[in-house]
Amino acid sequence: MGRRLLVIDDDPNIRKLVRCHLEPEGWTVEEAGTGQAGVERAKAAAPDAILLDYQLPDGDGPEFCKRLKANPGLARVPVVMISGLRTNVGDRVEGLDQGAVDYLVKPFKMAVLSAKLEALLR
Repeated sequence: MGRRLLVIDDDPNIRKLVRCHLEPEGWTVEEAGTGQAGVERAKAAAPDAILLDYQLPDGDGPEFCKRLKANPGLARVPVVMISGLRTNVGDRVEGLDQGAVDYLVKPFKMAVLSAKLEALLR
């Protein structure tokens, strides 16, 4: 049975890059370009993991992470936060405090993302 990743990022290039790298590894990659769309998609069909950008056009990643974690059906779904701009220690701590299990700084290596996702689902 395949694993499902939801990528919530307003940058279509990031979503495409993740999809192109992970689908050959057996992942089904779903996409959302806003935080609200991502929350709704996750509620409709809980993914195995979520990759969540810190800065989104309709709010910040930590707030959306908090909303995801407040949903009983999504509380145990691991969220990995990503950002290219919000990279200081305070930003990382805020993401982790709101429920993310890891924080990657863009640009990140796809092999690292893949290994982290595999480790989270063991």
